Amino acid sequence: MLSITDGSVTDVISGTDAMPDYGGAQPSSDLELALEELADSDGDYERAEQYYKGTRAEVSASIRLRRAMARTGQSFRMNFARKPVDAVTERLEIAAVTSATSGAQAKIDALWRDNKLGRQSKTIMRNAGKYGDTYVIVWPSPDDDPDAPAIGKVDVFYNSPRTCRVFYDPENPMRKAFAVKQWTLAAQKRVRVDLYYPDRIEKYWSKPGILHPKTADMIPFYDTDLGTPDPADVDEGPGWPRPNPFGEIPVFHFRNDDPYGVPEHEGFYGVQDAIRKLVLSHMAGVDYNAFPQRYAISDGDTDSSELAAGDEDEFQFALDTGATSRPGDPQSQLSADAGSVWWLQGVKGVGQFDQAQPTVFTDPLTLYLRFGGLITDTPLTRLDPTGAPISGEALRAMEAPFTKKIKDRQQYYGETWAEVFAFALLILGIPDADVDIHWKSPATVDDTTGWQTLMVKLEAGLPVRQAFLEAGYTSEQIEEWFGDGDDDLPVQVDMLLKIGQALQALGAALGFGILQEEQVQVLISQVVGEAVNAARIDEPEEEPTAPELPVPGVDDDKPLIVFPAPPAPPTQGAAGAVPTTPAAE
Repeated sequence: MLSITDGSVTDVISGTDAMPDYGGAQPSSDLELALEELADSDGDYERAEQYYKGTRAEVSASIRLRRAMARTGQSFRMNFARKPVDAVTERLEIAAVTSATSGAQAKIDALWRDNKLGRQSKTIMRNAGKYGDTYVIVWPSPDDDPDAPAIGKVDVFYNSPRTCRVFYDPENPMRKAFAVKQWTLAAQKRVRVDLYYPDRIEKYWSKPGILHPKTADMIPFYDTDLGTPDPADVDEGPGWPRPNPFGEIPVFHFRNDDPYGVPEHEGFYGVQDAIRKLVLSHMAGVDYNAFPQRYAISDGDTDSSELAAGDEDEFQFALDTGATSRPGDPQSQLSADAGSVWWLQGVKGVGQFDQAQPTVFTDPLTLYLRFGGLITDTPLTRLDPTGAPISGEALRAMEAPFTKKIKDRQQYYGETWAEVFAFALLILGIPDADVDIHWKSPATVDDTTGWQTLMVKLEAGLPVRQAFLEAGYTSEQIEEWFGDGDDDLPVQVDMLLKIGQALQALGAALGFGILQEEQVQVLISQVVGEAVNAARIDEPEEEPTAPELPVPGVDDDKPLIVFPAPPAPPTQGAAGAVPTTPAAE
């Protein structure tokens, strides 16, 4: 195999025996493209991150005003730009990941549990909304037992778009050409870069001390370069490049558009700049509300030196340094203490400047929030919750564009999630597995509407389990409620719906004060009992079986069964009561 210890990648590839011919672009050009694209796209991703975190600097036409406000405005950050991202993420909730392929479901459940995907999936989709793109790498876990006959553990982990990127085939934009991951080795003061292909993985690192490398600064990297215990890995191990035995690029691209996504809050950038400017200006004006600016008009015949003693403010400071008055300067002789008297020499009149009204800032702020919601399809209830309560139907109508956007994100992210799990199953020895991603409903519905929607789906013939999955319930919940069998599902669902309808009605009665809590508890017990009995009406009753009688001469050790005599017929009293009559012995 090829052994390289120094020199650039270009020099290595120029040799006839340096690299096998894999077809397509040469590794040097792919490496150069990868480094350039990561550097060029980082500015946009950094900007998206700044707006999401609220650390973007204020935009101001005046340099002097920007410097002055920067010293006082750090504590008044009101970050609304993250709301379009968080609103989408909160509605993207995976209800279940299922597969009908034999043996796949148990491995999917283990993948979800071992990789903490209940939590990590939120991070992945939140960052996909924050940056527009994010990536997941799937690969056999280094913690797996190397002596096991088959791979038993697979890692599924998030990667930032600032360090990872997928490149697509120009002739077929739906097909991945290769992927790159770049990160810094702080201890070695070097940069590591991996290129992923369907058949190989090319590992590079920069020459010592180079943290912003170009193509000529990169050399091949071996795992033994960082002190792998087995030095023979270079000669006897996978070597360079490392083969990819799975035939697929193990990097998966989460995005909300093709070929690369757009930050969910990109349309909110300008709105956030305007809001920040309004907030800082308002906070600067608040000082003048608490301490109004006043003036004094001197008499024309007064010597200006007579006014100097009252002209210096004790708390005056310079904008450039923030320092107070120089030692020896005259201090103000005017005090704002209660009961104090101001003696103004040579002043014929005083007054006070009007301060700016708060509505000058708050009214435009509300308007810009509405603009931001309109631009990003974010419900106004997430941006301005001060409005009047909205009914369920009105809320659904108002959120219709937002709900449509969520469904679009479910389709984009759902396809990628299915690819992630299918590839993980391939590594675990189950190829060509069918994986389905089930999402919780993106629409905001109240309990009544939710049950009604579920009932309509069931009446239309949708399978019970599928209907409950689409309603947002997990597979574990459905299995706990209905068990493994499907025969009694309609009966149990009918019972559950009746109980739900009764509880809704009783809850409303309790809320309006029509019933007391004790009465509701009694009625709930009765309703639940009636619902259970009603649901079991159609269940077939077991046929009564005759008791097994002992056979004389064969079962002599068994006691004889003696049947009691039938009770005497009851006699009806004058008032229609039926007196109790003891049964005959």
